[in-house]
Amino acid sequence: MASQEWEEESWAIYDDRADEHIKIHYGWDEDRGYWIKVMDNRLQMDDGHFVTEMDRFRASVLDGGQEGCYLSAYTGPRGTGKKVRMEVMFDLWDIYKVPDEKKILMECRKMSEREVDEMCEVMEEEEDWSHQSGLATVKNKGLFCPFAHRPNLVRHVCGLTDIISLSVVRPYPNIKGEGLRFPKTNDEYPGATVDDLYGSEFLRDIYLRADKDYKGVYSIPVLWDKETETIVSNDSADMLRWLPNAFDPILPVVHKRVHLYPKDLRSQIDEITAWMQPDLNAGVYKAGGAASQADYDKAVPVVFRALNKIERLIHDNGGPFILGKHISEVDLRAYTTIIRFDPIYVQHCKCNLGTIRHNYPTINNWLKNLYYNVEGFRESTNFKHIKESYPKNQADINPKGIAPMGPIPDIESGVDHNWGLVPVGSIYV
Repeated sequence: MASQEWEEESWAIYDDRADEHIKIHYGWDEDRGYWIKVMDNRLQMDDGHFVTEMDRFRASVLDGGQEGCYLSAYTGPRGTGKKVRMEVMFDLWDIYKVPDEKKILMECRKMSEREVDEMCEVMEEEEDWSHQSGLATVKNKGLFCPFAHRPNLVRHVCGLTDIISLSVVRPYPNIKGEGLRFPKTNDEYPGATVDDLYGSEFLRDIYLRADKDYKGVYSIPVLWDKETETIVSNDSADMLRWLPNAFDPILPVVHKRVHLYPKDLRSQIDEITAWMQPDLNAGVYKAGGAASQADYDKAVPVVFRALNKIERLIHDNGGPFILGKHISEVDLRAYTTIIRFDPIYVQHCKCNLGTIRHNYPTINNWLKNLYYNVEGFRESTNFKHIKESYPKNQADINPKGIAPMGPIPDIESGVDHNWGLVPVGSIYV
C-alpha cells in the first residue's frame, strides 16, 4: 500500500441509549495500513483493560445518498476470533452526527480497489482454515433467528453444505447466564440438533471452550474452526459478506460462480444495505422493544417505508430478485426478516400496519419464488422455531408464553412469473 499522510486522531461517539461515551482512535502507518482502536467503558475488564480493541480492518464506502463505512476486525481476546462490524455502530448508534466522521470516510474513499483487496488477502492468509474441506461448522445456529439464518442460507445457496456442518440450538428457553440450549437428543425438539462435536449442553459452553475467561453475550450464529477449536466469527453480516467465496479453491466450478456481492452490483447493494439494516432488519426489533408509546410510534412507520422501497425495487427491476435477474446479498438480508414478518413481527413486535401477503403483492411473489424455487431457502426455514422463540423467551412482551397459531398457511403457494403484471402495493405512512 502506498504511503499516505494521516496523523493519529480520535473522537468520541455518544450513545444516548446508554448514556455512555465510546472513544475511538484511528490512523495509518506503514506496517498496519489503516488502523482503528475502540475503547468502551461498558466493556472494561477488572484489570482495567478494554475488551474491544481493533487494529486492522477492511473498508468500503457506501455510494448514494447515505454515506457509511464497513469495518471488520478482531475484537476481544484473540483466541475468541470474535469480529465486529462498525456498520452496526453506524446503524444503531447514529454516529453520522460525529463532527470528524466525514474525514475518515474521505480517507477510506482514497483507497483503491487493489489496496482494499491486498488488505483482505492479508486477513485471509491469517485464516487459512477457509481453504480446507470439512474443517468448519456453523455451531449454535438458531432456526428462529433472522441473523443466524443468513450464514445457513449461504451454506445452501453457495454449495457449502458438505464443507460446513451445522448444529442447531433449541429456540427456547434462553436461560440468563447460560444462553440457548442444545437438545439432549435429536428427537427432543424438531429441527434442533445435539452438539455433535463436544456434546455441549448450553451455548455458553462453546464460547468458554474458545475462551475460558469470556464474559460477553452468548449470541448466534457462531462459525467454529474444527482444527484450531476456536470461534472464527459470530457476526452474521461479516459471514454474509465473505463466506460465499471463502471456499472457492475447493468448490466445483458451478458453485464458484455464485457471487452474492458482484462488482457490478456493489454500489447498489451498499446503498440498499445502508437503509435495510437499520430500518427493516433491526427496525422490527426497535418497534417490538420500544420502551414508550412515542418510541413505538416513531419506529413502526420506518419499517413500512423500508417495505415500500423493497416492493418498488423488485417491481422496477423486473424480478425475480430485488436487483433483477441475479440473486444478491440483499435478497438474503431481506428474506430472513420478511419470511418472519407475517408469522411473528406483525403480532409480537406490533408491526401491524399491514402484512406481506395482503399489502405487498410484489414482495409476496418474490418471497414465494425464493421459498419454492431457489434451493436453500425452504430447506433453511423452520416456522415452528420462528413462531415459538420470541413468544416463549420474552415474558416482558408475552407474559404467558403463548405462541401464535397463524397465519395459515405459513407461506402462500403459487408464483406469478409474469412480474410485469404483479401489482405494486404499499402502506401509507
